[in-house]
Amino acid sequence: MLVTKDTQLKSIQNEFSSLLPGLSLKFYKSNHDKFHSNHQYDEIVSNFTIIDLNPDFDKDIEVEFWEDEVVFEFERRIAELLGVNVQVLRRSKKVWLQTSVTDSWTLKKEMEHAI
Repeated sequence: MLVTKDTQLKSIQNEFSSLLPGLSLKFYKSNHDKFHSNHQYDEIVSNFTIIDLNPDFDKDIEVEFWEDEVVFEFERRIAELLGVNVQVLRRSKKVWLQTSVTDSWTLKKEMEHAI
């Protein structure tokens, strides 16, 4: 996915979810440690653009989503590339769970456990 300074967070979320069914992304003001979750009050509304959140973002970047990547490594990579903190969520029936407890799983394994 090509991410530009004008890319809205919801576009990244939609692309991620279409490629990795049962998973979703949320963006947050602060980062989190491995095996920890983000606070709901820290969530960023998805209609913001990358430049809204990272004024230093000055180039287009191709962001890839690899199902064999470990969740926490993916979250760190996205934060480094875009300058925006992200958390992977997994669908569990009608609820979306932050994957903090399973940060060492791959995105593929998270998808397999989504219900």
